[in-house]
Amino acid sequence: MVQNFNERVQRIYSYLNFINFRFQLLNKQYICGMRALSAIGFLLSIFGLLLVIYSQFGIIPFLESLDSPELKTDDYMIVSRQRYETILLISSTWILILGVTAVIMCSILYLKKNMRMTLIGTILGFVVALFGVIQMWF
Repeated sequence: MVQNFNERVQRIYSYLNFINFRFQLLNKQYICGMRALSAIGFLLSIFGLLLVIYSQFGIIPFLESLDSPELKTDDYMIVSRQRYETILLISSTWILILGVTAVIMCSILYLKKNMRMTLIGTILGFVVALFGVIQMWF
């Protein structure tokens, strides 16, 4: 009777160790997944910042130069202006989407696990989203 009881206790103990091992393994995978998500959010904010820089220094100055009074207004200028306005609208929409996504991903992860990368990603994502909204109204 005592030997049967000891075998049962050992079986239960081995099951509990297996469950504990599985929990530790899942916890490590969860932490690695959180780091991957924070890296993805950080990269999204960096990509959005690069798109902001391109839009700010590549598209907007060209649009302002198309408004100069020295240029004659013909069909080509009108089509060119509309084309670059469309490019600016599409790029600013993507900038806004990237910025908001980066802010959501990094801020949720920053609340769970305080890492510098998620804080920087949140701040950059907020700046990118702000520039996206500003460039939409240009």
